[in-house]
Amino acid sequence: MLLLDLDVIDAANYLELKGVFPDGITELIKIKPTRLERFSLFLHQYKRSCTSLDPLNGYLVDYSGQEHIKYALDDVYESTSEPQVNFTDQSRFAAISSYTDSLRTGYVPNLRGIPRLGESKKLADRLCEASMQGEGGFMALNGTVGVGKTDLVAQTLRRHRNLLGLYYEGIAWIRCSRYERMELQAFAIDLYLTICDDAANNGKLFTRNTNQLSELINDALLDRPQLLIVVDDLIHEEFYHWLLQINGRILATGRNFDFHGSHRHHSEIHQAPPLTFQELVQLHDQMTICRPNVHAECTKSLDLAKNCQENICKQRVGLYEITGGNPAFACFILAHAQEKTISLTEIYERIAAKGLHVVPARINYKYDSMRDAMCFSYQCLPESLWRLVGYLGALPSEEWISALVWDCILPIDKPDRKHSRNEPPYPVTPYLQRFVQNSWLREEEGKYLIPKVVSLFSYHIAKSELEEIHYTINAAKEELIAAGEVEFVGKLPDIFNQH
Repeated sequence: MLLLDLDVIDAANYLELKGVFPDGITELIKIKPTRLERFSLFLHQYKRSCTSLDPLNGYLVDYSGQEHIKYALDDVYESTSEPQVNFTDQSRFAAISSYTDSLRTGYVPNLRGIPRLGESKKLADRLCEASMQGEGGFMALNGTVGVGKTDLVAQTLRRHRNLLGLYYEGIAWIRCSRYERMELQAFAIDLYLTICDDAANNGKLFTRNTNQLSELINDALLDRPQLLIVVDDLIHEEFYHWLLQINGRILATGRNFDFHGSHRHHSEIHQAPPLTFQELVQLHDQMTICRPNVHAECTKSLDLAKNCQENICKQRVGLYEITGGNPAFACFILAHAQEKTISLTEIYERIAAKGLHVVPARINYKYDSMRDAMCFSYQCLPESLWRLVGYLGALPSEEWISALVWDCILPIDKPDRKHSRNEPPYPVTPYLQRFVQNSWLREEEGKYLIPKVVSLFSYHIAKSELEEIHYTINAAKEELIAAGEVEFVGKLPDIFNQH
């Protein structure tokens, strides 16, 4: 409370005259409307400009006569410092160069997800390769809603410590989805301040347009060529095209990377896969290990222990089948199962009946539910794909479906049906590829898979078209039989009973 006696404007003016603070910082502090904002900016600048309490003590003792504040600060510092540790060793000062401080300065979130060692290593290897390829570069991590893109990037940057120091000098992390489509200037200013933290020019930045801001950022990156810029949840096309003007090393996460258009050759796009079965087992065990009385009941007899183990195995397999390894979806179902003490299948059936709006999005996310996120992704789809989305809710999810089957089912123009059956590429392939680029399908060796979350969302938005879709699928069965795809015909569901 003694710090309330500190006149931060007077202190800033003193430190500016002494050459400790940069010119103009006092004026910036003055224009802040509240005392809290003025104190926050003063403290922020002090941590950047000073590595000890000596400059502030000089003001308190020699100028303002507030020795009582000096003694209070000394007492606090002595009680929180370890013996024989220098002031400059304290991690709370951003000027100190260390791995932990660099991560904190870059705003990398400290998420506690399931360790994804395999995917994390792959991404780390790609980042290492990218750091040695010329100047700048744009890498995108594409994935379905809730697949864990942010968590994967954060894990990679925190677990692979050689990335920082050997390959990159620091990290600047910024979330795009915090901004509306028309707030590109605010995004550019925040990115600039994240990179160089130029508090002295804060007021002047708002008078510059986005092109001028991109030039400022490029100038700042001349001194930091190996800085990694992470743009989390890149959702606006305008933001992407603006980022292409930045001569830096950029890693972006997002769902709709089809808007690259003619600029697609500038980008390296990678798919973020869902959890493997083993990773989902870890998630299941992590969230159910603390269930009350489970261990006590299992130790009463060998039969109970055996039955309990069988039930756990069934739960793991069932969880993987109904979520497809989507971590956000799986976490919600597991948490709900513990609260309601009902089976995972019953919870899934309730979600399938009500829709994804009952599944909340992660904390600090732009959207309230997974349905909201999918709706935004749907709006970003090309209009040519809108009429095909309903079929993603009618076909079996979490199964690899050949392009031939898609070609027979989807209602697109096929000038030469006979040719499309026997020789790829099929007329439907460009449509499927655009779905993949927008994270609505996954691709592997010429086959395409519908994620469970996409299937649920697509089914609910196409309810009014079910009869027409049902007729089209039944008509396609004959063509599939003629094309030799007899095995898959039995898997084509009656969509009225699928959900």
